[in-house]
Amino acid sequence: MREYLIALIFLTSFLQIRAKYINSKKQEYVFKHLTTSLIILVSYLGVNSNYRNLIILAMIFSLIGDILLILDKSKFIYGLLSFLIAHLIYIFAFTHQVNFRLPYYIFLPFILYGILIYKFLENNLGKLKIAVVVYIFSILIMGLTAINRYYIYANNFNLLLVIGALLFIISDSVIAINKFRSKFNSAEFIILSSYYLAQLLIAFSIP
Repeated sequence: MREYLIALIFLTSFLQIRAKYINSKKQEYVFKHLTTSLIILVSYLGVNSNYRNLIILAMIFSLIGDILLILDKSKFIYGLLSFLIAHLIYIFAFTHQVNFRLPYYIFLPFILYGILIYKFLENNLGKLKIAVVVYIFSILIMGLTAINRYYIYANNFNLLLVIGALLFIISDSVIAINKFRSKFNSAEFIILSSYYLAQLLIAFSIP
């Protein structure tokens, strides 16, 4: 069944990206939430465990964030908060029954990236500076905990998890650049394709 769901997810994500570029709000609303819901179903089909249930919960908060952002652009802070909660749940899931033993030198590129992306956006953040700092910190920690899970248990499931987490960082980075720095035409394609692939790979990290 998962194979059919993957095909359907690729179709709905393509239609969502198309809707964004033809400026069809109705199609965008339908396909964006349908795609995330299908990815949640993929997660549900994994082995029943605390890890699976936490992943599903995080994806539900991602779905809520999608709804908030698409319904009213002025509610960006609430959408950001919903995704922040999703990342915190992901962090809890990735560290569930896993000791943190990641070598400290792996932290360095993440710290450097966090500083650089913040400095790149800083002058355009206005009242959202603190919120964006907290969000950057949370998503980078999410990435590090995914890498740590693979470092402790190096298997294909956790490799998919790492790739998914890094794609999530890419997606959110492009969102921030496109919103706060400068808009560019390919942004929506990069944001949506990396976001859906990130969530799908995280779903497939469930055995």
